[in-house]
Amino acid sequence: MDPAPTYPVFLVLPQVGDRIATLLPSLEPVRSTIGSDVLRAVDVYYRTATDTALLSLRFDPPHVTRDLLAQISASAAQIGAAVVEPLRLPEAGRRRFFDAYLPLYDVCFGGLRGPELALRVLLRHLQGATPVPSKTHPGERLEVRFRRGDEWQLARLRSVTREGISVATATPPHHGDLVEVELQTGTLSLIAKTSVVGVAVGEAAAALGATGFGARFVLAHEAERRRLEEILALVGGDHAPPLDPPPYRREARYPVRWPVTLRTPENKVSVRALDMSRRGMFVAGAAPTEGAVHVTFTIDDRGTPILATARVARAIHDDTARIRRLPVGMGLELMSLSSQDERRFHQFVGRIARRADRAVVVGASPERLGELTSALSAAGYSAAGASDASSLVARAATTSRPPDLVVLDSSMSARALQAARRALGARRIPTLAIDGDSPTAAREHVDFALLS
Repeated sequence: MDPAPTYPVFLVLPQVGDRIATLLPSLEPVRSTIGSDVLRAVDVYYRTATDTALLSLRFDPPHVTRDLLAQISASAAQIGAAVVEPLRLPEAGRRRFFDAYLPLYDVCFGGLRGPELALRVLLRHLQGATPVPSKTHPGERLEVRFRRGDEWQLARLRSVTREGISVATATPPHHGDLVEVELQTGTLSLIAKTSVVGVAVGEAAAALGATGFGARFVLAHEAERRRLEEILALVGGDHAPPLDPPPYRREARYPVRWPVTLRTPENKVSVRALDMSRRGMFVAGAAPTEGAVHVTFTIDDRGTPILATARVARAIHDDTARIRRLPVGMGLELMSLSSQDERRFHQFVGRIARRADRAVVVGASPERLGELTSALSAAGYSAAGASDASSLVARAATTSRPPDLVVLDSSMSARALQAARRALGARRIPTLAIDGDSPTAAREHVDFALLS
């Protein structure tokens, strides 16, 4: 990675897959205009869905002049390319380009010397995207989960290749995070590390109908590569038909494990909601039913329970649950709330949404650790934990970004607490000390520290 900043200029190449062979010799005017003494490196981004490539020409800033940019624009026009200078955009536009638009490109190769080499690398990628020769069963469903804190979260697949994967989820990790992803189809499964190369939020998420992220596989062993090839073969290889896009969601759904009571004319049952949105929730453990369901649940504002009538919008039955490893349950659309309860519920979901973007690490004794991390995860946080100082500091300090908060419970030994505080303080990671508080009280303390 370059230690000094660079000035990126992007060449936008539409329909690049259809004309990449003719583009290679046509790049000579661009290459001669640039000159090797001012160009630091070239990154190439490719968006499979639109067959569009971006060449990011990263220049040494002092050498970027108006004449150079004018010459690049003229040379680019000869090969049907547009030129984008994101650093000249207003701040909001610049943020949209890097944080929302660029993550839509699901293939990326960086640090290359020259635009021709960048296109040759992309050409090798496109030529290598062929089905694995084996007995295949195209159309096999591929399920995806990723590790969020100490728990696995289901995601919806957008696309997958030998190089990486793109998924839709309401709680994407951050750019640069190392995330474990599990792929499961038929009897085959793979748990692999990935590096997050893009996160779709804001305008990009609105265009796709859901938030999500793209990640590059970081496969450590040949056995992992072979298993990935087997899985791709089972679903039709890299040339499988395009995956159905995730269904459009009117509202983002955030993972929780919140207690809810359901009542029908036949029975009354206590279950847990596994996700919530401003319009409803998915409840697990309740046998799918038809007709109206009466829903009662207490939220975190210490007010009276919320009462609502719900419509069953979807149902997960036994067969589907077994194949997809999902819980049996129902998706409920809440209706007939009082105006006050509707306002309180929307505020509650807003708090869950804010928690979903917060990472909390807990240090506690083995006896306390599970109940504290479970309470935080149930409320929407990404929560992980450890019972000894070295593991705790490793969890807090070896990720691409520090956690938003480390909770230190007095159930840890005095020596471990002292070592953890010293190491975390040196890294300027915020901490919160609790002394045997109940899981609910601990979550309230975390809310006050992070949401106030």
